[in-house]
Amino acid sequence: MILALVCSVGVTFATLVVLISIAPRLGLVDSPEGRKQHSQTTPVVGGLAIVAGLLSLYFTAPDLFLAHWVIFASVVILMFVGIVDDITHIHSAVRMLIQIGIGCAIYFEGNLPFMSVGDIWFMGDLGLGPYSLTFTCIAVVGGVNAINMMDGLDGLCGLMVVSALALLAGMAYVAGHADVLTLSLILLSVVIVFLGFNYRFPWNRSARVFLGDSGTYVLGFMIAALFLMASQGPYKGDVQVLTPVTALWLLFIPLIDIAGVIWRRTRGSRWPVDDDREHLHYLLIDRGYSTEQVVNRLFVSALLLGSIGVALFYLGVSESWSYVVFMSVCVGYFVWTNRMVRSG
Repeated sequence: MILALVCSVGVTFATLVVLISIAPRLGLVDSPEGRKQHSQTTPVVGGLAIVAGLLSLYFTAPDLFLAHWVIFASVVILMFVGIVDDITHIHSAVRMLIQIGIGCAIYFEGNLPFMSVGDIWFMGDLGLGPYSLTFTCIAVVGGVNAINMMDGLDGLCGLMVVSALALLAGMAYVAGHADVLTLSLILLSVVIVFLGFNYRFPWNRSARVFLGDSGTYVLGFMIAALFLMASQGPYKGDVQVLTPVTALWLLFIPLIDIAGVIWRRTRGSRWPVDDDREHLHYLLIDRGYSTEQVVNRLFVSALLLGSIGVALFYLGVSESWSYVVFMSVCVGYFVWTNRMVRSG
C-alpha cells in the first residue's frame, strides 16, 4: 500500500510538471471564453497525470491491477476520448455511446453489475433483474457527466471527488474491503496532488492546470466503478462497504446539480447537455460570491451531506428512511435553486 501510494503520487507530480511545460505544443490548453471563469490560457493535462498515477499500479500492485484490468482499460479509453474532446470537441451523442459501451464492458467483463438499489421503498430489497445492465450503464453515464459538469471553478471538481473518496475510503477500511480501500486511497492521493496545481492556494493565484475532459471522464467513471464495487458486494458473495443510497449521499452535490440542470433545460425545451450558467456554482458566482467562497462552501457542504449519509448507515437507520431524508433534502435544493434561477 505504502509503495503504491508513494509511486502513484510521484508519477502524478512528475507527469504534471512535464506536461504543463509542453501542453501548448500538444494543443492541450484551454483559452478563456464564454462562461469560463479563468483569465489566461491554461494547460488541460490534469487527467493525463492522474491516469499516469493510476497506471503505476501495474508495477507496484500488479495483482490488484490485473484483477481489475477492465477498469484500467476503461480509464485509458476514456482518457483518449477526453483528449480528443478537449482538442476538437466530440458530439455529445458519440460521447454518450462510448460511455454506454464502457458500462457494458464493466458489466460483462469487469464483474461490476448494478444488481439492486437496496430497500429504498419499504418493500424489501429491490433487485434490478433484467434491468441490471441498463442501470449499470446509467450509473457510468451519470457518474461521468455529474463529475464533468462540476468542472467549472478552480478546485471544485477535485474537491468534490476528494470528499466522496475520503468518506468511501474510511468506510472501506471499517468494512475490511481491501480493493476498494486501496483504489480509493490511490485515486484520492493523485487527485490531491493535482489539487496542489489546481486549487487556489496562496502559491496559486489561479489554477496552473485543469483536469480537462480526459480528467473528468476518468474521475467520474472511477467514482461510479468504486461505488458499484462497494455497494453490490452482497449480491456477489462479497463484503458490502455501503448501501446504494449511501453512495447517493456521498456524491450528493454533483448528482443533484446535474439532475437540476437537466430538468430545467428539458422544461425549457433545450438539449440536456447544452451549456448554460444554471449550475449551482455559477448561480452562486452570479450572486456575488468569490470563486474561493463558492468552492470552499460547496466542499464543506459535500463533506457534511456525505457524513450525514455515512452516519445514517452506521446508526442502523434503514435504507428506506435514509432515502426519504435524501429526497427531502433534494426537494429543498430544487426549491432553493429554482428561486435563484427565476430571480436572476
